[in-house]
Amino acid sequence: CRKRRRSFPSHLVASSREVFLVFNILKSDQCQTCPYSNVITMFATGEGILAQKDAVTPDGLQQVFATNLFGHFLLVRELEPVLCHAGRTSLLVWTSSSNAHHSAFNLEDMEHRTGTQPYSSSKYATDLLSLALNQHYNKQGLYSSVICPGFVMTNLTYGILPSFPAFLMRTTTQKCSPTRLLSRLITEQKPESLDPYAKYHSLTSGLGNSYTRPHKMNITLETSETLHVKLLQLEREMRTKLCQREKETQTAGRLQKT
Repeated sequence: CRKRRRSFPSHLVASSREVFLVFNILKSDQCQTCPYSNVITMFATGEGILAQKDAVTPDGLQQVFATNLFGHFLLVRELEPVLCHAGRTSLLVWTSSSNAHHSAFNLEDMEHRTGTQPYSSSKYATDLLSLALNQHYNKQGLYSSVICPGFVMTNLTYGILPSFPAFLMRTTTQKCSPTRLLSRLITEQKPESLDPYAKYHSLTSGLGNSYTRPHKMNITLETSETLHVKLLQLEREMRTKLCQREKETQTAGRLQKT
């Protein structure tokens, strides 16, 4: 199905720790007979990375920013032809966090080069970007939403918490993956009915029953639009650098042959 493909550094588009889920993609053997080939009806970003210390990528970007936000943004841009289709609805789901705080984000330093909370900053930027994408893509059938999987008991969690509190929390925390939360969003509501200003939290009652509840995000349309413009500018800069790098590589290759 992928006859057209624009090149971009693989470590920017999908880092080694980035995981994404794609549902309802038409099989390759259906492409010639089905009129809706090359269509993704739902796309979800991965959780990203939670790092104590940030680092810089070979392209000069902050690693947490590149992995948790910019890489996903580039991937969505690359998938526009299959996400946006007139007459069909697609849902883009961002995996955010309850640790996404406005105080950690600085619009003048969106990569968080000078801050100390890169994860929180990147997740707050995710919330902002989702709102901006709704403004730009809803008319093309693409809707963006934000989820928070909540506190999930994993082997990592058990290693951090003492055994007794961990045992108590097993019955009151999430035992399901974000995939089940996504399923609830799809089966219970249409994408166009989801609130673009809300983050959908996956929660568990004291009896161990899971449910979903929307919470208003502390975001503004003006800030989200400004972030979107900055990300588009950064994309153009990175593409220019990539083209220049390819030219230099080709020139070096020709010189070696001579």
